[in-house]
Amino acid sequence: MSLTKVKQRKAVKTNHSNKKNDLTTKKRNFVLAGGMGISSAIFYSLTPLFVFFFADNPLTILYPIFIATIQELMSFIVVAITIGFQKWKEIQKPAIYWLNYTIIIPIIYFIIMGISLAIKNLIIKLQNFQVWIVALVGVLAGPISMGLLMIAALFLNDGTIGNIILNTAPIYCMILSHFILKQKINRVGLSALIITTLFTFGMLLNYFFYETINWKAIVGVCLAFIAALMYAFESSISDYIFHHKKIKLTNYEVVSVKSFISFWVMLIIALPIAATIDVQPWYDGWTLFKTSFNLYGALALLIYVSGLVMGFGRLIYFRTIQLSTGTYALATQLTMLIWTPALQILGNLLIPKINTQDLPWFYWLWSCLILVGLFLMTFNEEINNWLLKRHNKKTSFNN
Repeated sequence: MSLTKVKQRKAVKTNHSNKKNDLTTKKRNFVLAGGMGISSAIFYSLTPLFVFFFADNPLTILYPIFIATIQELMSFIVVAITIGFQKWKEIQKPAIYWLNYTIIIPIIYFIIMGISLAIKNLIIKLQNFQVWIVALVGVLAGPISMGLLMIAALFLNDGTIGNIILNTAPIYCMILSHFILKQKINRVGLSALIITTLFTFGMLLNYFFYETINWKAIVGVCLAFIAALMYAFESSISDYIFHHKKIKLTNYEVVSVKSFISFWVMLIIALPIAATIDVQPWYDGWTLFKTSFNLYGALALLIYVSGLVMGFGRLIYFRTIQLSTGTYALATQLTMLIWTPALQILGNLLIPKINTQDLPWFYWLWSCLILVGLFLMTFNEEINNWLLKRHNKKTSFNN
């Protein structure tokens, strides 16, 4: 056998091995992404419930927007502390091991070093115009959409309905990804899209026949739909950013950029506007940082806790997009149909401040049907490939 043929065979084997490894890595990433996406859904399910601790506040618009602003600030701090923790691990030497036992010194290091490094990295990244697009989309899909969801929850006196509507986002994301990212939709994906759409809107129609329709309910539903569209657009853009070879952003950097810019936009613009809508002096949007503690005391710390929860949820969510796709990441968020009502029922039982409406029986029926759509949407490529293989085997057998 000639040397050339030996090299050719080796090259074929290497290519085959690389393809096999790539396929294994892809499958492992999708399994990991699924677990992380479900975990982030639990974090996201918690955040709307925090608004019910302050449901007696007469500032119907301002307070949810204020909570969303705090969530942006705390999301940035979560990323900064995480960066500081990683840096602390890098500088560990036997000579300074004893500092870990002081606890307070590492914490101070995490905060100071983490925030300074996060801001420095942020300034460098914002020199890229496309990173500003990430920031702009992050403002819409971050604090504004979360603010809309919390207002919707108050208007509907229920945190689940807004999340039902929010979970139509994978439908819009799959359509946007098809046109923006040129991602093909196979037959199984299209079937999942139709099934999820029909079942989700079926649940909403059932809800409106079951409940008394008033202007607050209609406005709440509309606000939730706007939030869902914003989330879908953000996921499509994030999908492009994470998988674009020229733009290298980690999930930490994406959360850092969107949270930092969003906080300042909400602080300077959204809070005064929200105060004006609630017929308050425009500067009341800023005085809430102090008056919230005057009104609620230590309970106001829950606003900052909700921000920490949101920050961790975001880090996990964008890591899910990084490992898979925007549509896949949003599809895992459909598990909020389980986590949100479960946490809401638990809140009703254990926490007097949370007193939301009981869920009707049909909610669980429709949820099970929607989860069928979720399964098909999540594994549409694998199911489609399996069906194609089966069809090809049947065709070759007949021939």
